Amino acid sequence: MSRSHNCKARSAVSKVLFALCITLLIACSSAGTAAAQKTGSPAVQPARPLHIVPMVTAKGKAIQPPLGTHLNYYGGPVISNVNVVTVFWTNKVDSKVQTTLPEFYSAITDSTFYDLLSEYATNVTPKGGGSGTNQSIGRGTTGGTFTIAPSTCNNGTKCTIDDTGIQTELLAQINGGFLPPPELDNDGNVNTLYMIYFPLNVTITLQGSKSCVVFCAYHGTTTSQFNSKNIAYGVFPDMGPSSSCFGGCGSDPDYLKDTTSVSSHELAESATDIEVGIANNIAAPLAWYDPVNGEIGDICNAQQATVTAGGASWTVQKQWSNSLGSCVALGQHPAYQLAAPGSATPGSSFNLTVTAQNPTSGGTMASYIGTVHFTSSDGAAVLPSDYAFNNSDQGSHTFSITLNTNGSQSVTATDTVNSAVTASATITVGTGGSGPLTVSPSSLAFPTTKAGATSAAKTVTVKNTNTAAITVSSVGFTGANPGDFLISSSTCGSSIPASASCQIKVAFAPSTTGARSAALTLTDSATNSPQSVSLTGTATVAVKLTPATIPFAKTVVGQTSVAKTATFKNLLKTSVTLGGISVTGTNAGDFTIASTTCGGSVAALSSCTISLTFTPSATGVRNATLQVLSNAIPSPLTSALAGTGK
Repeated sequence: MSRSHNCKARSAVSKVLFALCITLLIACSSAGTAAAQKTGSPAVQPARPLHIVPMVTAKGKAIQPPLGTHLNYYGGPVISNVNVVTVFWTNKVDSKVQTTLPEFYSAITDSTFYDLLSEYATNVTPKGGGSGTNQSIGRGTTGGTFTIAPSTCNNGTKCTIDDTGIQTELLAQINGGFLPPPELDNDGNVNTLYMIYFPLNVTITLQGSKSCVVFCAYHGTTTSQFNSKNIAYGVFPDMGPSSSCFGGCGSDPDYLKDTTSVSSHELAESATDIEVGIANNIAAPLAWYDPVNGEIGDICNAQQATVTAGGASWTVQKQWSNSLGSCVALGQHPAYQLAAPGSATPGSSFNLTVTAQNPTSGGTMASYIGTVHFTSSDGAAVLPSDYAFNNSDQGSHTFSITLNTNGSQSVTATDTVNSAVTASATITVGTGGSGPLTVSPSSLAFPTTKAGATSAAKTVTVKNTNTAAITVSSVGFTGANPGDFLISSSTCGSSIPASASCQIKVAFAPSTTGARSAALTLTDSATNSPQSVSLTGTATVAVKLTPATIPFAKTVVGQTSVAKTATFKNLLKTSVTLGGISVTGTNAGDFTIASTTCGGSVAALSSCTISLTFTPSATGVRNATLQVLSNAIPSPLTSALAGTGK
């Protein structure tokens, strides 16, 4: 539902037309693309009746957001850390575009302009209820520049290609190894965005609309998948002086500036609404969207600005900010939070933790990948070198710092790209501050444990070697999977006396299968607070249903096959309660549970069987699913049932 970039609303558009446009907008999204950025045509109305900004004249005015404009979150994914792959459709793409766009994306994805998207985190309740994807939007990277040799529109002669053909070619180029496969974030969401630029000879069609007649550009999502992922992409026709787009896709007479402006429009919309192209209505998988005014760029269409990034100036389109209620090129941004002790001993190191936070929704910004620089009021301080956060930090990193000058001193952390991302901590040096605590071991690795079970506890010892008591303010779990570990017992109270120690016993209690990790974190008055012990463990299934597939021999319609058996096995050392055994699926009525030894529960480390028969009601392949519910993990368990009627 990306609308035109640098376009203008027709005068006196009625509310009826706006309602019609929303209907068209939904229809356009089901075709695998966002509604295109439009240049306008009286004969072909786009999803929202907008018109281009004419060649820059006194009448050329950018869109002004109406009252009530607001992007709602509908539950779909965003792009955590965009990885822009720039694609040129043959080497006949405008040479200046080929030179400019890779530099533009490298600069703009690591800029104050891109930081404005950080307010659109998805750790909020979607409109209509439910749960979202719990993502944040951090800065991005570039994944390279590629000139492809497509199977069509490849010889420089005039030709037309439809969006369906572009999707097919994009997937073919990825499958063929000519374009890199999409990168994923830590939760398996797509990060890569393929931005495709076309030469002058190529006309692009989308749902019957033509490039440089109705739209300037669009972004979309492939309806087909690569490795079970829909691919995000943008489409950009030539905008040079010989193109019909020239002067109609921006308010700047320099077509390269209009090209970067249009590109920033689609970049921001892709990042905040990546799966718009496969949305069938105004609901998930839409992410941030205004049902009246469209996406983040549509609301501010044609409002251009100049930003500095990567040592150069770039023309971009302003984007809508919910929190500021306006179109901005410099908006909200991540916020730093510093955790440091209140006091320190001169010459003794202590820990300081920098955590990036979402600017509006709160919480740790796990996708933050900026670089932090430290300064201090203590001219003799020993400070860390500049540090670039990476995905494994999940938005938080602990540093070692030494202050050497007595008195009240400050330590300040500042992002090297956006100086507004900053925070300070004040530490009293040399006036009775306690020293560090010793926490050992520094890491605990738990044995493989069944999901839903609890491992034997392991011990962490906390030792106070100081001559003063240490006050403990909190002990808990942080990191990726804090809910999968528990404190089974602790002798550490709110204070650890001088020259004393205490113990914390930690157990692994995984809630799901796979590798799980967290950290036991103590916050206290010691100079090295907070202290952390890394925790790791792997969880396996607690119950199994075998075999995974149960094939039956060809059976005459109406007759019953020989029975086949499925086995439910309890791998736990405690009994498992069964919640039901059933056959579901397309042809569930053709398969029958003939008998079972499975009652209401299955004893520890034991199994039961389920006998099934096949009685086809029609010829041909018949399929269903055996499903067993239990209070163990995973649930439900399934086996595929298959047979052929003859």
